[in-house]
Amino acid sequence: MKNMKKDGANLKAAKGLTKLIAVVVILVVAAFGDVMYIQAMSGKFPSGGPLLIMCYIGAFTSFLSVLYLLMGKSMAFRPGAQMIGAWVVFVAELLIIALNILMVFSPHADGLMAAWAYVSPATPVLHMLGVALLYFLDPDLALKHHEMEMHERMQESEREVEELTHQARIDLRKKQVQHVSKSLEEAVNSPASLAYIQQFGYKINMELLTELTGMSSAALGASSAVPGLSAPGTPMALPPVPGSETAEWAANEGWLNQVNDRIASERARRLDEEAVQRASEAEDLRSIETSTREAGSSNMFGGALGRFFGGEHEGGDDAKKK
Repeated sequence: MKNMKKDGANLKAAKGLTKLIAVVVILVVAAFGDVMYIQAMSGKFPSGGPLLIMCYIGAFTSFLSVLYLLMGKSMAFRPGAQMIGAWVVFVAELLIIALNILMVFSPHADGLMAAWAYVSPATPVLHMLGVALLYFLDPDLALKHHEMEMHERMQESEREVEELTHQARIDLRKKQVQHVSKSLEEAVNSPASLAYIQQFGYKINMELLTELTGMSSAALGASSAVPGLSAPGTPMALPPVPGSETAEWAANEGWLNQVNDRIASERARRLDEEAVQRASEAEDLRSIETSTREAGSSNMFGGALGRFFGGEHEGGDDAKKK
């Protein structure tokens, strides 16, 4: 039993060592291919400088791509499209490395090698294309994109619901305003409102007439009892006169003249009454003043007589006492 466990541990260690050797071999071949690429491209930049440094960096993209494939196939890549794509990219990487090595050792290339010599400067772009293809085939990335699309659809649905809710509220407000407008119109056209408006108009008319003529509201109200003059607020009954607008205007003008004459006569009568009243009040005032003066004179005369006779009585009494 112990020997079986020991053999199992040795086997496990041997498997780990073989995997490590396989990884080292693959990486060394990839590095060799990059060195050959540098050898082929360095002649394009004899003066060196930053361009040659960028060439060195681009050359080692093959090494990094192979390392990415090894780590991804061992730990990260999922079965399916990503794993199949990893095998395709790995084969393409080996083919690119082999062509670069052959191009370096074929100074007089023709045919296929000549065509590859024309394309080989862009090999870093091919490495980037393979790595990007495997990255975008990652199921986790696809799931993330699906969740983003789902979240966007949910937000769009929420916005649609908010818009519909807002539109429903606006429609409800419009209906409410229509009902309020209809109710206000019914209230304005009601008999009570019309009567109140008519009463208010009569009140304003009386105030304007009072301000214009100087007559009180009672005097203006009494004018309705005068024959030939209609009551305030009641249109004067005119005989039907057929004709044009000029005849109607003349009839209205006659009615207005009659009203003005009546107002002038009422004002003159009121002024006469006020003059008579003021004269009567002045006469009463003079009578009161005359009576007051006569009463005062009588009181003074009586007081003098009283003091006189009272003094004599007092003197007689004193004589008797002596």
